[in-house]
Amino acid sequence: ETASRRPALQVRDDGTGQLATMWDHTIRVEPGLGGGTEYTDIVEVRAGVLTPFVWIFAEVFYRHRQRRWRALVKRGFDYGS
Repeated sequence: ETASRRPALQVRDDGTGQLATMWDHTIRVEPGLGGGTEYTDIVEVRAGVLTPFVWIFAEVFYRHRQRRWRALVKRGFDYGS
């Protein structure tokens, strides 16, 4: 089966908190070209006047986490083993 035929896997976390009236986070994982994996964080936040600050936090946090995932993969991390 080719990468384009496999469906993406998604996990969604939607909720609220003390700062955010809406926090909708979807993680999407799908086969990439050349046997790799595409990992995407999709985040929508609403926090009134604090929205820009909450958005910046989310942007920095998820970029950091993606860097950590890439570092694990480069070191040969294999969750399935």
